[in-house]
Amino acid sequence: MLKKLTFSAFLLFIFFANTNFAQETFTQSDAQVSVTLPAGWQYETQDKMMIASPAEGGFFVYFKVLHVDALDAALGEADEILAGQFKDIKLGDARNEVVNGMNAISVSGTADGAQLFVGVLDTPAANISLLVWAMGTDDIITKYSNDIATILTSIQPAQ
Repeated sequence: MLKKLTFSAFLLFIFFANTNFAQETFTQSDAQVSVTLPAGWQYETQDKMMIASPAEGGFFVYFKVLHVDALDAALGEADEILAGQFKDIKLGDARNEVVNGMNAISVSGTADGAQLFVGVLDTPAANISLLVWAMGTDDIITKYSNDIATILTSIQPAQ
């Protein structure tokens, strides 16, 4: 009986260990984009947004569908969202970019003393942009720099 119980516990451990270490790709159907989270990351979804973070916390990436097509308007809406969340925001100059074929505007700076990255992408869906913002302390950003790069470069038009 003990051997059976031990083997069952081992199988249960392997099952959960495998699910914790697998990458996971999400598709946001309204925006017609997908994003891949690295192994071991947690996420929460609500309505048209998702918040992802490493298991230990200290850093998160926030994805939200915006019902605007023009990137300047999307960035303005992002400013309003951030102003409602933080007291002290200092951002650098906005940069025009292309992310996997999608036009984007990004800006980085600080919010309430933590590092902040904000980007809006013109998605394949008509009149829909995707807001992506990430925030964390310097040490956590350094620790998860590869994961962060994986997430940001994984955002692409859904297949």
